Amino acid sequence: MVIGPYDHGGAQSFGYTYVNGTAIDPAARISIDDLAFSWFDYILKDGKKPALLKDRINFQVMNTNTWKHVPTLEKMHTSTLKFYLQDHKDAPSVFNQPAQKNFVKQSIDFKNRDPKETYRKVSKTDSVKTTNSVYFESEVLDKDLIISGNLAGFFNVSINKKDFDTDTYLYQVNPQGKTFLLSTHIVRASYAKNNAVRQLLEPGKTEQIPIKNSIFISKKNRKGKQTGPIGWGK
Repeated sequence: MVIGPYDHGGAQSFGYTYVNGTAIDPAARISIDDLAFSWFDYILKDGKKPALLKDRINFQVMNTNTWKHVPTLEKMHTSTLKFYLQDHKDAPSVFNQPAQKNFVKQSIDFKNRDPKETYRKVSKTDSVKTTNSVYFESEVLDKDLIISGNLAGFFNVSINKKDFDTDTYLYQVNPQGKTFLLSTHIVRASYAKNNAVRQLLEPGKTEQIPIKNSIFISKKNRKGKQTGPIGWGK
């Protein structure tokens, strides 16, 4: 498996110079076609194994101009970072577990079929769309942080319906105020625990919606940058 900073087109041909407006490292600008055909020669014609494939999982760490190689997806990282997504008026850090549990309330009028789009301003130069979403933002990072892997966790929710979709977006906000989308996740709540068997929610009951199989990312976030926000819910 090869994981790199490639969009749909870049993953089928050649690593583009920019992805989502951000320049990628020179090391990531490889020919996907050459890699694929070299791998077929290696597997089917006893050819030479491509040099990039040093292990089962090969991934490029953005902002380091290097590749790393590990035997499993779980080995991409050595530790985990937890976000506690609650109303943090009295506890501003999303990295510390609050002493008491509380809920953020959200109301959506389904009679309004043309809702006004809303945006959260993260700086003087950028904003993120937050229509029908809940927004959380961390404090500024005080040290460099490499995020390798994918977003995982769960939401504790209580709604007055039997089903809904969750859209999750993890952004980085740099000192210049620009956002970079690190990872996304979307799931229908009734299929979140088992995508082969629908399990409708019980209205008014607190349910746990798992976040799994989100988009993978490997990127060095330099200190002074924020990791956040996260918006979810439709």
